Amino acid sequence: MADFAKGITIKEKTFDNGSIINMSIDVTQIMENPINNDKYINLTIKRGKESGKLYAINNEYYQKNNNKVVEKDDVIVQFEGQEIPF
Repeated sequence: MADFAKGITIKEKTFDNGSIINMSIDVTQIMENPINNDKYINLTIKRGKESGKLYAINNEYYQKNNNKVVEKDDVIVQFEGQEIPF
């Protein structure tokens, strides 16, 4: 399972002709997410299977010798004071 990204809130507004996705970043919490060797915080936006709500998870990819990208094992972390997106 994946770590929920800290300091990220994602909301989608749907209209007759499409949708808009808004993302808010809490700068005091964003640095609590893992930072890779290139000084990036990598996030993946997903949609809950049952609820359809959008949420962000941390992704920590690394390169193998054959240059194939592989995802590390994930751990679940609960949001504090926020609604869980699924």
